Amino acid sequence: MTARPRRAVFEPFSWHGLEDHDDTLLRFSTRVKDLSAGLHKCLEMLEISHLDREHCRDQDPPAPGELPDVPLLSDFDAGVLTRFTIAVARVIAEDAAEIVEARARQRDERKDGVL
Repeated sequence: MTARPRRAVFEPFSWHGLEDHDDTLLRFSTRVKDLSAGLHKCLEMLEISHLDREHCRDQDPPAPGELPDVPLLSDFDAGVLTRFTIAVARVIAEDAAEIVEARARQRDERKDGVL
């Protein structure tokens, strides 16, 4: 018994590699771009798995000697990806808050004539 092979539908994730750049806004922007691309992939995989799960639930039992179709992700894996997306969204929000605070401090320092 062999399951039907699946064609890969997701491209591998990669970082842009500007973490050491001296421009804070550029570092932040590239990090957000990378993290949001990862979020997009995770959410896409979760949605496909959800649709697969609905399809599998509605299908007839497999013929003798055939394996049933299975979702892309197990419930466990879907939970892991969901928690990962939550954590990444929190990281993006925290990074953004740091940039906002730093920019506000710079603005206030310019107003006060410190810079």
